[in-house]
Amino acid sequence: MKRSSLSLSFGAIVEPDTASGDLLALETATIDAMFRRAGVLLIRGFRVSIEHFELFTKGHAHHFLEHGNPQRLRSAGDGFTISVTPGGKRIDLHSERAYSPFRPDIVWFYCSRPAITGGETVICDGSELVKRVTPDVRSSLEAKRVRYVYRDMAIWSRFLLMQPNGLPLGAGEPGTEWKTGSDGKLQEYSYTTSALTTDGAGRTAFACSLLDWGYSFEEAVFEDGASVPQPWLSEIRELAWTTAIRVQLCENDILMIDNSRFMHGRETYSDQDRRIFLRMACR
Repeated sequence: MKRSSLSLSFGAIVEPDTASGDLLALETATIDAMFRRAGVLLIRGFRVSIEHFELFTKGHAHHFLEHGNPQRLRSAGDGFTISVTPGGKRIDLHSERAYSPFRPDIVWFYCSRPAITGGETVICDGSELVKRVTPDVRSSLEAKRVRYVYRDMAIWSRFLLMQPNGLPLGAGEPGTEWKTGSDGKLQEYSYTTSALTTDGAGRTAFACSLLDWGYSFEEAVFEDGASVPQPWLSEIRELAWTTAIRVQLCENDILMIDNSRFMHGRETYSDQDRRIFLRMACR
């Protein structure tokens, strides 16, 4: 295989050095070592199908996760491959499921059909971002955890993967709290965690869901109940989009992202035939 840089500071592009382009012939240990160093791998030029995609990912993780977003379509296969968010709207930068106790370590995207124009995948290095925020923002985020809150269960119940007992799948996991009414129905659910993470190399990163306000969660407050200042979020969002890179995925591309360090998003597009699939896993 051939290796080149994806950006000046992170990421690598992996391409075949022969015309056969056998994705499943890539050595697992080599890819894992490259991924640990680079944080993001763009695997390009190989022969890929949904089946190849699933087999490849299973070589690098064992515990795959479901996504609760009801707008996404599940692909035929083992049940863990789903479409990305439909429509062509811009999606803000976020780490996948950072609002949940079931946060994946690795996220993979497979491009079956790219948009004709637009729809670039946006990737932000959270370890670089946390260095650039003002000291008061960073110190507060280091001292206080964030509580993601859900109250309108008519909207969020399917998203939260509700169980037969009337509680979300995550209920009972560390950081979760909930309230039920006199009728036993869920009235509020929350998950508390830090907005800052530590990757496998010990780097601190801003890699969370806070910028995705209103899409992945209803409200966010600090664990002491204090509001998260909106000017902070505006500052962080501007820095994140300014420092992020854009990747235009081509047909059969696979993008492998360290979800503990990086946030990803999407630019707008109008081509509704665009097809990108997602898989998530914990190591």
